[in-house]
Amino acid sequence: MMLLLLLLVTVGGGVLQSTVVAAKSVGGVTPDVPLILTVLIALRHGPESGCLAGFVAGLLQDATGGGLVGVQALTKGLAGFGMGLLVGRFWVTNPLVQVPGLVLLSVAEGLAVPPPADVPLPSGFR
Repeated sequence: MMLLLLLLVTVGGGVLQSTVVAAKSVGGVTPDVPLILTVLIALRHGPESGCLAGFVAGLLQDATGGGLVGVQALTKGLAGFGMGLLVGRFWVTNPLVQVPGLVLLSVAEGLAVPPPADVPLPSGFR
């Protein structure tokens, strides 16, 4: 039952990200719904569930994005595992801890994922 719920939330987050959220950006910035759901699953069910949910969500984003396959899966899996480890160490039920954690993870994941091929980079970076 738990695995079915995780799969449903993960796939639903990926579908929501690619359809609704992509059309409703604010200043060209869209929230990463699969990452948010991964973190919430990790905070609720621990690091293993967070890692699994993040990996599946990232793999779905990689498969539908047309970029390098595995990068989103790796970063979201590590983010889910890392946030799941914080459950025993910090008081993460408070939204004042969850929101900054999501912001930091979003920034860290954005820095870890390479830019798309159409983004111009200096000549020494490719």
